[in-house]
Amino acid sequence: MTKSLASRVIVALSVLAIACSGGTSAPTTTTGSATTVDPGPTIPITTPTTAVVAIPPTTDTLVVWVEDADLVAPVEERGTAYTAATGITVEVRVYAPPAEALPEGPTATTLLSALVLDQVDGAADLYLGPHTWAMTLAEAGRAEPVFLSDELAPSIVDSVSPRGYPLAVPLAINGVVQVRNRALMPEAPESVETISCPESVQCLLLPADGDADVHYPFLVAVGGYLFGLDPAGGHDTDDLGISSEESIAGAIIFDTLLEAGTVDAAANEGAVIADFVAGNAALAWVHASGLAAIEASDLDVAVETLPTIGGNPAVTAFRTLAAYVNPFGEGKSEALDFATNWLGDLNGSALVALAKGIAPVWSDAADPAMAAVVASAAAGHSLPIIDDIDRIWFEVSDAFRRIHIGTSPEDAMTGAVEDIR
Repeated sequence: MTKSLASRVIVALSVLAIACSGGTSAPTTTTGSATTVDPGPTIPITTPTTAVVAIPPTTDTLVVWVEDADLVAPVEERGTAYTAATGITVEVRVYAPPAEALPEGPTATTLLSALVLDQVDGAADLYLGPHTWAMTLAEAGRAEPVFLSDELAPSIVDSVSPRGYPLAVPLAINGVVQVRNRALMPEAPESVETISCPESVQCLLLPADGDADVHYPFLVAVGGYLFGLDPAGGHDTDDLGISSEESIAGAIIFDTLLEAGTVDAAANEGAVIADFVAGNAALAWVHASGLAAIEASDLDVAVETLPTIGGNPAVTAFRTLAAYVNPFGEGKSEALDFATNWLGDLNGSALVALAKGIAPVWSDAADPAMAAVVASAAAGHSLPIIDDIDRIWFEVSDAFRRIHIGTSPEDAMTGAVEDIR
């Protein structure tokens, strides 16, 4: 770690500590019931004669970095409203990787790597990205602690709170829900074990590539887990639970449904959606990002949370799109205000979610279909904020892919742990 990076980490951790402690406590005094205290002479209170001067903003322009062009329009729309209210201009820039290749280290193909490597203009006050960036940005001194509404679902707050400290403002979520063709299945099944479909149609469609987001409910159905919990907060990456007895038991439930013909497979989620829209399946589990194509069809579709698995409520996996405030930006306080009260409120969240085709973080800002996504996330787990989560998630996906093609749950889950370690 370079000297500048180390100093940033110290600053970030100091800010975290202050934000969580609430600052210096005021002194307190106590008196016993038998003690009489002389209050002394009354001191008259006078009104100050000097005028109170409002503190001027620290910047006249907020710079927001995104790496997805879809996000420009909703951020600019909220920025226009913010400018009208405050006089502060919001400038949105789409990140473009530098043409020159880096000699060593991560390639600068993402906004995250550019932020960590100090390749982004220091004037950037706010940047949008997935919740899994939180720890990396904090360690690089690029994530300011934030205060979030207690009306947000705790699981959504947790998604941006490594070790319990909120480091970003959640804007939208991409979770998993069940879609049901009412013509083929008029009533929602209460459990996966009771799903029954006509022989002429596919029953529950799932992606054969083992997509871990979609298959995660089986992993944790009867007490399985990805990582154990660290007593100090966060996850214990030394406690990998994919091959635990409980995780394997959940995978066996999936394998049993597969062998019974209750679960049918299409190549990937795109193929799942195409088959479902064609009217070939009664049920499918899909991401929020796949709902637009399904709702555009002529089918009478219900969008709902998943049925129980192994007698327990289904726990889904979800991802959060979040706004991070740069602690070293010139307009830090204004960026906090814009992220929290303009991008992260009902209106901002709804606009960002609509632009990305996913769900807002607020159920009140969601239509009925996306409200099911919010409800699913509220009872679900976000992807853990740890190093290499994408690689680990790939191995979980591969384990379920192998079960799809006939590998035993025990071998598939044990193999995943070996590959990860």
